[in-house]
Amino acid sequence: MDNIEKILHQILENQVKMQSKIEEIEANQVKMHSRTEKIEAKIEKLEVNQNVMQSKLEELKTSQERIEKKVDVISNQVADLTEFKVTTTEKLDKLTDKVNKISKTITFIKHKELQNEEDIFYLKENLS
Repeated sequence: MDNIEKILHQILENQVKMQSKIEEIEANQVKMHSRTEKIEAKIEKLEVNQNVMQSKLEELKTSQERIEKKVDVISNQVADLTEFKVTTTEKLDKLTDKVNKISKTITFIKHKELQNEEDIFYLKENLS
């Protein structure tokens, strides 16, 4: 019977060791569960942050599109102004040429008038 008692005692010791290991496993399982919950909470925060970033990215895209439209409008206005400047410069050059011709003509007419007045003066002098 002594042998049976030893076996029973050994079984009991093994059972105590197994119970201790099961308790260890359960404690580890509780720790892992706690860590898993923390990880899930962090993942949820990351998802929220990702949604916020996605929203901000959409806002940036919208802003960029508005800016691009404004730049297009400004580019068209600059092109129109450049064309206007070229046209105006050409017209001013033509006007300047015309004014110069008119000025020369007026100078010539004044000269001719002076000559005519001189001629009239000499004619009057000779007639008297």
